Amino acid sequence: MGKALLPFAFILLPVICIGQAPMVPEVLFLGDQKLIISPKAREMIQKDVDALHSNRKYFEKKANKAATYLPIVEEVLRLEGIPDEFKYLAIQESGYEAEAISSSNAVGFWQFKAETAKEFGLTINTFVDERKHIVYSTKGAARYLKKSYFFLQNWALACQSYQMGLGGTQRGSDKSLFGKDEMKIQKDTYWYVMKFLAHLVAFRPYLEKKPQGITSIRLYKAMPHEEVENVLVNNDLSREDFGEYNKWLLSGNRNPFYKPYLMVVPGREKALVRKEPKETVTIKTDFIEPKEFSQIKKDLPYDPSSRIIFVVNGKRAILAEEGDSKITLAIRGGISKDELVEYNDLRIRDYTQVNRAYYLEKKRKKSPVAYHIFRPGESLWEISQTYAIQLSALRKKNHLQKGEKPKQGQVLWLKKKRPKNTPPMIMEIEQEMESASEPVPEEPMIEVDSSLFLRDSVAHVKSDSVISEGISQKEESIEIKEEKKELVHRVEKGQTLYSISKMYGCTVEEIMSLNSMSDSGLSIGQEIRIPVNDP
Repeated sequence: MGKALLPFAFILLPVICIGQAPMVPEVLFLGDQKLIISPKAREMIQKDVDALHSNRKYFEKKANKAATYLPIVEEVLRLEGIPDEFKYLAIQESGYEAEAISSSNAVGFWQFKAETAKEFGLTINTFVDERKHIVYSTKGAARYLKKSYFFLQNWALACQSYQMGLGGTQRGSDKSLFGKDEMKIQKDTYWYVMKFLAHLVAFRPYLEKKPQGITSIRLYKAMPHEEVENVLVNNDLSREDFGEYNKWLLSGNRNPFYKPYLMVVPGREKALVRKEPKETVTIKTDFIEPKEFSQIKKDLPYDPSSRIIFVVNGKRAILAEEGDSKITLAIRGGISKDELVEYNDLRIRDYTQVNRAYYLEKKRKKSPVAYHIFRPGESLWEISQTYAIQLSALRKKNHLQKGEKPKQGQVLWLKKKRPKNTPPMIMEIEQEMESASEPVPEEPMIEVDSSLFLRDSVAHVKSDSVISEGISQKEESIEIKEEKKELVHRVEKGQTLYSISKMYGCTVEEIMSLNSMSDSGLSIGQEIRIPVNDP
């Protein structure tokens, strides 16, 4: 009985092997090039195929990842004239992981080093890394292979050059193989080519069956500088879904190019009706400063269907983010670049400032806030942006010529024009406005409160009530409080000037002025003086 069963054991053994991993054939084709594989080479390649199939769960995970991208890769290779079989090379290189990085610092789907990537047309800068873009990186790989094939006229050697380099392949290869439509794969064939053939044999049968349940992806042509929020709205995507397939976008929230650009989105194609995100007014205020913009934006829940608009002094504004320029702000705001320049008193040489408000309509000629103390490091332009008041109007109200700068501590008039016979008032900033002022002839009577000069966005949301508390109806004289109570606060982890000011019911500006701070940075354990306002 044992002898009778023995033949069946030999018959079943290959069947079991076939079920576990595909068998390496005697002949493979790479494009129109015939590869004849010697018995010893087949044995060596088979070991790699078996190893790739040794962990079924890991193999299927890798194959399914590739299956998501293959339709796009196949089309790019077809358009570039590269044999379809090379789509399996990216499995060998990165497993179709956009953020794969090798020990030699090669990055992305096709494992380009930075200098090589740029040589073959890929963009790498602070905003994008196209090595992580499935379309543009595949185009780069196709150009590399095409260049190698041009000199070698042999697809197997072109594959070898992808690891060794074109020069090394030319020098190290048998020149008789150049231009050969048929090539024998021997045991001493370059290891990288053997490994590529193993990936081809291992993955092709599984992927040709087109696995079910794979995420389908497609390409969305984003308009020049189109916001990511637009892409999300137009494709019903979450930020997480978009980020999963667009790891090439390193910073910023829009197409960073002055041309249409392909973004990858999951989901099947549907009739595209471009929709603009609905505008959401986040805060209305009489004025707001850059650090307050960033704090407010940080605290907002993310909503891809909305575009955040600030309304300052009744004028709509959009926040400049990292990577913004005048043209990107104009496009996002739905106005022309010339209009943006005009509305914001900009010059051709001016750069946009991160976390600064830029207005989408002409600023006003006055502010509901009556006065502002000119501090070190400020410019009239910054003040005009803070209060949404025209720069020319600000100069006119304060009798300042173009290019003339106010003195440190000078009280600038924002609501009314300072009378000609009234000299500018200069405040002692370091002493928190404790010095007495001289009476000014025919000057409106004003009771000066710190909230009148030192501003906080929340305290001034209802500007009318604040101003009515700070300015008497008659406005006939100037009176300054002489004493200020204070206490000391030790900064704890996570605290900011904004959060501390809310704890004590004062303003950020009051704290900064009392401590002679030039910026809002804090360190843990730092002791700062806090003004205590009488109830």
